[in-house]
Amino acid sequence: MKKRILLTGCALLALVRLGTGTGVGQTLQVTAGQVRSEENLPIEGWVAHLDQPAEYAEKTLATFVKMLSGARADKRGKNVWVAPKVKFDEITALRGDLRAVLTAEGNGTAVGFSFSPGYDIHVDKTAYPKEYEKMQGFVKKYVKHHYTEFYREETAKIEKEVGNRRREVEKNEKRIAKLRESVTQNEQKISGGDGKSEKLTERNGKDTAEADGLMQENQRLQGEVLRFQENLSQFNASLQKVKDF
Repeated sequence: MKKRILLTGCALLALVRLGTGTGVGQTLQVTAGQVRSEENLPIEGWVAHLDQPAEYAEKTLATFVKMLSGARADKRGKNVWVAPKVKFDEITALRGDLRAVLTAEGNGTAVGFSFSPGYDIHVDKTAYPKEYEKMQGFVKKYVKHHYTEFYREETAKIEKEVGNRRREVEKNEKRIAKLRESVTQNEQKISGGDGKSEKLTERNGKDTAEADGLMQENQRLQGEVLRFQENLSQFNASLQKVKDF
């Protein structure tokens, strides 16, 4: 079972797609398609269509295979990953080679899967019809894993940005409070006939301008926090679609 499997552009059956739920895009799509061996022989398989680049799909593919089988998927060639002699109960009780071929598709990636229990023996509609249908569920499970990981990482990034901005707002608020306290104290001194009234008035003008600038900055930061929170809500909605896929 040393054949290299290459993905073709052919997509056949079982199209399932949901619309995008966020600005980052979300394609939930699995199609029945063909992959080809080095001898140009067509092999039936299933193709996951993802919005993320191949580099990210490679990462989620590796963690998915490890999670289900405990085995490691090895990269063979530029775009082929193979997990040899593995068993996935989601497909069949037989051991075999799982192959995944990653191909650029627009701004995303098509990941074509095939499973071979033996040399020139493949899970397809003719030899293993039940296992072939079960393999669709296996690929859909990978799609769920892929997007779950994607949204988890994106959520962590946004939550970090929200935390940074909230800390900046808090820092600005403390500075604003000090500036206002200074202005109030200076106004009291001026009202009391302090001999440095001219300098105190000048200082109050600078402090007031600084406080106003910080207030404007906080408005901008709070607006960014709101937009980030909207993104998080969209992520949660999209993640629910993933769970329902």
